[in-house]
Amino acid sequence: MGVPFREPWDSVPWGAFRPEPLLTLWDDEIFDDLSEQVGTVYVGMDSVALLAPTPDEAMQWLTRRAR
Repeated sequence: MGVPFREPWDSVPWGAFRPEPLLTLWDDEIFDDLSEQVGTVYVGMDSVALLAPTPDEAMQWLTRRAR
């Protein structure tokens, strides 16, 4: 399955590409290792605020149900 080419909607041209699953074979391990090294998670655009002290807690916060 690939992503077809389409005319660019702005000044950045792009073309068709095909994802290669074998190139992402080690990505899971890399992301696990980096998430342990990074630790604290912050959010923000105009200002920065602490979201959670660990990536796991950040994911829990981001995926919780809104009340």
